[in-house]
Amino acid sequence: MGGMERHVLALIDHLAPEEFDVIVFCPASEGLAPFFTELQRRNARLHITGRQDLPPSGREHGYRQIWIKALGWLLRRLSVEESEEAAALIASQLGWMASLRGRLARAKLDVIHFHAGRLVPLYWPLIAGRLARIPTRILTLHNAARRRALLFASLEKLALRSTGSIIVPSEYVKDSLLSYRRVPPEKVAVIPHGLDLPECDAPRGRAGARRELKLPLEIPVVGIAGRLVYTKGADLLIRAAPRVRTRFPAVRFVLIGEGAEKNALRRLAEAESVSDAVVFTGYRSDARQLLPAFDILAAPSRDEGLSLSVLEAMGCGIPAVASRLGGIPSLLIDGVTGLLIPPDDFAALADALIRLLAEPQRADAMGRAARERARTHFLQETMLARTFALYRAPSRSSVKSQAAGEKLP
Repeated sequence: MGGMERHVLALIDHLAPEEFDVIVFCPASEGLAPFFTELQRRNARLHITGRQDLPPSGREHGYRQIWIKALGWLLRRLSVEESEEAAALIASQLGWMASLRGRLARAKLDVIHFHAGRLVPLYWPLIAGRLARIPTRILTLHNAARRRALLFASLEKLALRSTGSIIVPSEYVKDSLLSYRRVPPEKVAVIPHGLDLPECDAPRGRAGARRELKLPLEIPVVGIAGRLVYTKGADLLIRAAPRVRTRFPAVRFVLIGEGAEKNALRRLAEAESVSDAVVFTGYRSDARQLLPAFDILAAPSRDEGLSLSVLEAMGCGIPAVASRLGGIPSLLIDGVTGLLIPPDDFAALADALIRLLAEPQRADAMGRAARERARTHFLQETMLARTFALYRAPSRSSVKSQAAGEKLP
């Protein structure tokens, strides 16, 4: 469960139950089991979407084959590679969209809030939301838009036109929509993620977090908190580990999270001869309470719309070493609240970690400055208020007023 899912849970937690009844539409996924468990705890109704929404075989299957042949011919004329496979995919997705439109219409929704790390999985749901005539349609895009082939760019433009307003966590993500999708700027509201102060002030503290992770108090600890996927760059931390250990032999590297790269990261740690220094905790529902165990948070991401883990570390008073890309520089001030490094550069990561570990007083000062910045500019209450304002007054003018909010220093 990553930052997007935790963001959704925060919204659910603060919706007034007397005003809102919550339904979550989500694809079936074994990896989302912790998210589904949290939804059950909150009594939110869960509707699973996906292949089971496709129409049954029979007459519908015959119509689908006709669609596939027609689409295949069109895609071949457009010189699309693997046109038959692409046609089959599009036809199945159209069937899914029709089924999903019916389910959304039957739910009689007043507001639908889409969340996407990337837009591709939401092309058809966004269009289905418009066809279902849901009055208020909001999209939060958590990561930047990318260049697409002409066919997909056109489809994406149609999907984006199906939303009433778009929320993004940083100016970086907004600029990508304006540059690559020509979205009108007044349609986009920049609403950064917010910090949950009670969770950052949890009583466990450094000593308790170290005990929970079975780590001695006196050793240096560098950690990552997030999904173990390529874009988060955990492999870069492991590649940096040998150089850091040369200066600080007792250092430990803690990876809090689960993901598709976990086994590959274990093999990499063995190949780099640092497996004895790398701790894999797996998924932890108490991840935020474990952050005080870190002396430094590492965030060597290869792409990042904002970075919830950096924000949470800042709120806990922990300096971060993070990639200078995406929305991270809008959070972290280089040399003041942490250090920014070139992306995809494990040597630079190692040097920055060594620098902070060698100067604990400087690292502590950065942690205090990070805590103050997070608690001054990134409060959850602000994020919730601005988001819920769009739920209640979803006109383009309200989005324009959101987008005109104060820029962060």
